[in-house]
Amino acid sequence: HTKYNVCLIYYPPDLTIALFMRILGTRVVYSERVDATDIAINEYYQKCLKLCDCILANSKYAKEKLERLTGRKVGLIRNGKPVVTQLPIKKEREICRMLVPARIVPPKNQMLLLYYLKEYPDFTGKLIFAGLEEDKTYWNKLKQFVRRNNLWSQVEFLGHVDNLEKEYEKADLIVLPSIAEGTPNVVLEAYAYGRPVIVSDVGEERNLVKNPRLRFGVKNPEEIDSCIKYVEGLSDNLYRELIERNRKIVIENYSIEKMCNSFYKVLSRW
Repeated sequence: HTKYNVCLIYYPPDLTIALFMRILGTRVVYSERVDATDIAINEYYQKCLKLCDCILANSKYAKEKLERLTGRKVGLIRNGKPVVTQLPIKKEREICRMLVPARIVPPKNQMLLLYYLKEYPDFTGKLIFAGLEEDKTYWNKLKQFVRRNNLWSQVEFLGHVDNLEKEYEKADLIVLPSIAEGTPNVVLEAYAYGRPVIVSDVGEERNLVKNPRLRFGVKNPEEIDSCIKYVEGLSDNLYRELIERNRKIVIENYSIEKMCNSFYKVLSRW
């Protein structure tokens, strides 16, 4: 019984209501949050997407993919993150504690890091997984791998953590091994807190982490080792420059205010 002016859709399965919204006279805005792969492989989602009045994406990678799929102009609204206080810069370069802040699901590709621990026993540090065990089957698979390969002394599963600041403070390196990503908030958070990041060489992660020596293939644990050694080998000046440059990226391009203003401009058209 309520008349809505605009329906904002975030996830591809919800695109199926676009036709009904249009029949009701409601404008439809779709905002892609990941890398548009789900739409690219589903013709029905693509048909529903064409019914939308406006299409948005939170990364250049997804924007370009959606423009190729639809032949339409797609708006770019970057994610917004609160500006947190930068943590003290680590004085030592040795990587002893790697933090992986992501929910436990196959697309986040946590298994790759366990393969790294198995294949590179010279790394004697700890791997900390912080995130909701959303896919129990995958979580059990990870735990079984740890058990079979006697890795419990090096692995911790923290589950969901309400406030990750303490974990960022303890971490020497943040790792995001995802198979697919939109604009990864994990990278933005790590940048803002002042921690170095290495990521998988996919999608928008290439735009956020431009140095190829800080990226690794989604099936290549040996490249993870190269990334770690690169960070450990940075001089104090180069390390400080990396941390300061990363934080500047977040402050200048990913503020909450800028994101909200962009959404307001789109949603107040009608």
